[in-house]
Amino acid sequence: MTERLRVVEYADDCIAASFAACLLGSLGADVVKIETTPDPLRHRPPLVDGESLPFRYTARHKHWVTDLSRDLIESADVLITSGEPPCRARGATIVITPFGLTGPWASWSADALGVFHAGGVGYVTPRSAQTGSAGEIPPQAPAGYLAEYFCGMYAALLALAGFDSGVLIDLSMQDCLLPLTRREVGAWLANGQVASRSGRLWQVGPSDFYPAADGWVYVSVIEDAQWRRLLTLCGVVGKPPEHLATAKARFDHPDDVEALIGGWLRSHTRAEIFELTGAGGVPVGPAFSPADLVAQGLGAELPESDFVPAASTEPRLPLRGLRIIEFTHVWAGPLCGQFLADLGAEVIKVESRRYLDVHRRAGPYVDGVADLDGSTVFRAQNRGKLSVTLDLKSEQGRDLALRLIATADAVVENFRPGTLARLGLDLAAMRAVRPNIVLLSLSGYGQHGARRDFPAYGPMMDAVTGLSWLTRDGAGRPQSVNGWFPDVAGALYGAVSAVAAIRAGTSTHVDVSELDSLLSFLPEQFDTGAEDWRYANQGPGGRRCLPLRCQGEDTWIAVSFAEPDRGTTLAGVEQVAAALLGVKSGPLPELLAQLAPTELCTALQSAGLSAVPVLSARNLIDNEHLAARGSFLRADEPSAATTMYAPAWLVDGVRGGTGRPAPGLGEHTEQVLSDLLGLSVPEIDRLRTEHVLH
Repeated sequence: MTERLRVVEYADDCIAASFAACLLGSLGADVVKIETTPDPLRHRPPLVDGESLPFRYTARHKHWVTDLSRDLIESADVLITSGEPPCRARGATIVITPFGLTGPWASWSADALGVFHAGGVGYVTPRSAQTGSAGEIPPQAPAGYLAEYFCGMYAALLALAGFDSGVLIDLSMQDCLLPLTRREVGAWLANGQVASRSGRLWQVGPSDFYPAADGWVYVSVIEDAQWRRLLTLCGVVGKPPEHLATAKARFDHPDDVEALIGGWLRSHTRAEIFELTGAGGVPVGPAFSPADLVAQGLGAELPESDFVPAASTEPRLPLRGLRIIEFTHVWAGPLCGQFLADLGAEVIKVESRRYLDVHRRAGPYVDGVADLDGSTVFRAQNRGKLSVTLDLKSEQGRDLALRLIATADAVVENFRPGTLARLGLDLAAMRAVRPNIVLLSLSGYGQHGARRDFPAYGPMMDAVTGLSWLTRDGAGRPQSVNGWFPDVAGALYGAVSAVAAIRAGTSTHVDVSELDSLLSFLPEQFDTGAEDWRYANQGPGGRRCLPLRCQGEDTWIAVSFAEPDRGTTLAGVEQVAAALLGVKSGPLPELLAQLAPTELCTALQSAGLSAVPVLSARNLIDNEHLAARGSFLRADEPSAATTMYAPAWLVDGVRGGTGRPAPGLGEHTEQVLSDLLGLSVPEIDRLRTEHVLH
């Protein structure tokens, strides 16, 4: 058995630190929480019977001490803290703050709602309805502590990786959110397009909320075959209307789409629609409330495991020496592989020209010119990898895949459950060539159960997990948070699980579902208290995040405060704004309209008010704080498509990662087959001629 990871948590009122330590404890680490004075997290709402749900949820799998012991910290493999540590651990010291330890905003305060806006996510939330513009709806953040749980998962991954002894890892919650905006940033860099709440970058349809007999469902149809299956369920006979033949055309004609499917949806309950469409291969998600989730038997529990992760003495990139074979597409799987590549693993992405990753063929592209190697989204989430093209349906392609697996430590896949088995690449086949192989499977609903074969896209998973309900408007209509969080939550859980399993040294099949992953970031919705906080820009306990317009079109700041302090806070904002303008007072909207967001927020933070700019994709790229921290990378190539978010962490002040751009399709096929498998040039040429290598 490997050495047990020793973790110390020394943090105040930090869900991210507490969640990371709890998760590590569930994976077998020995976790000690130092609490010299009562942690304010004990009093974080929502409260049930006087007990904080966030604290109760993250307090498991720990031992408690009340004395600050330098010996305890200095002997730990990992220290997780929320501020300047009294000393460093012998392994890695992970410091979690809203904006990092360096840069102009290092001293700024922000709650989870504020970080959501400062990370560029609030600006494009809610995802505007297909049928119209968001109009005057302000930027929005979902209720709860989502950004903090999100950051905690990054911290757990870094803790498991095993960095050099004595390093300080600077983890910014703002940086952790940047991967979610990869499409918006790519569109700005490639085409000068600023995604806003009045339009969508990816115009496919139907992709919107529709009323059902007892609530709302999110219909998320992308492929034409899915559209035809939906029409069949709705009783539409004959050939589909020609003017609705493509996803873009359906987006452009929402009224005609509603006329075809709206009646059927309104005549069925959410549960009926979920089962019928899921069994029929149509991506539809009911907008569940917490009560619905409980009734469905779904809850937010940390996954338990027998893995015992070990400390490591690897150099700066702690996963160097590990090899991952990746059979992935779209987002969750590729992003999981990227996390592992960022930490030093060699990730070989197996692709097919016959079944191209949707993000290779969907853009955004520079100047709108389609290029399979130039999609800004694909390049953002696949950096640091090697690409090999194989025809897995051919016997020779399957055999080559198994020969690659025989050299690997783990396989990551996010095909629909059962796909690898149909290709002859199930766990038994992998173990036959690599007895201690780890297989990580990512899917919407998991590898087992009645819904394992249901299609699962991000926006509909927002609805199923209750996230859309937590972001509903005042009229009670659920709203999509762009479908970002289910995929990224699954990718993070997958990376953590893969590293833990590899460190354990035994073969296992790790089953990670996006449903369970995202639910674990939303535990507070399962309380039994009042429901008045469950709206966009509201948090438990009367915490509010108020977007205010500033200078420029659709330009905002977000000010956080406790509801009883609303009047005092707004008076403080008015006072600071007036002082900046050199006047005594004035109507707040008129004052704000004359001020730039960053200038105003800097003054408000100095006055003790928690205020952040609401950043768009363009603002993220131009932001002085993110620039100072190196939060975006540009590879050696000059194309805008090579600019991407950096790894979310700094190690002793330096960004990690390999710096290698995403691969071209099949760019490394010859190199990998020659260097790794020993194939000769004539053999490779023959395989190309026979289309085994596509």
